[in-house]
Amino acid sequence: MSDIPNTLEGQIRWLADELAEVKRRARNRKRTGTVAEVDHAKGLARARFSDQGGKPFLGPWMPWGEIASGGIRSHISPTVGEQVTVMSETGDLADGEISLSVPSTANPRPHDGPEPVLTYGNTRLQINRDEFVLTGNVRIKGSLITEGDAEVNGGVHFKGPFVRHNAKNIGDDHAHTGVQPGGGNSSVPV
Repeated sequence: MSDIPNTLEGQIRWLADELAEVKRRARNRKRTGTVAEVDHAKGLARARFSDQGGKPFLGPWMPWGEIASGGIRSHISPTVGEQVTVMSETGDLADGEISLSVPSTANPRPHDGPEPVLTYGNTRLQINRDEFVLTGNVRIKGSLITEGDAEVNGGVHFKGPFVRHNAKNIGDDHAHTGVQPGGGNSSVPV
């Protein structure tokens, strides 16, 4: 804040400038823009906005908010072209944060029901009351333990040193007892 001028004309000009700055900051406390650039490594993005006259301008680099960043953490970065809401307590976009994504014609909501849905490319996760419905391929880097039945509607391909059933090897190198030459049946796997 600069010193107040001594003349009435100077004071009016000063007040007009101060009022314009207050209005500018008030407009910038909450803005809707479109993501123009993303720096994934730094966790920063830039959004394109329109000024009062409709002229587009590129905002500064700013962080985006996450769903969680404590014991549970998320990383869902915005994408170029995504419509977002930017919040700035001070009204200065340099202090802003991309807080929410806003569905648009270019990026509509992925679902019109009450169930939570997450999509990325051709992968879709829908959370229903009693099940997760995942559309797309699944890669698990670790062990998989299921405490219920498993049903597979399609082929099963195994790659690995063994396949076990009730602690017995039933893989491609398993052996049987009671093998008889000819067309007889063997006993259970060893």
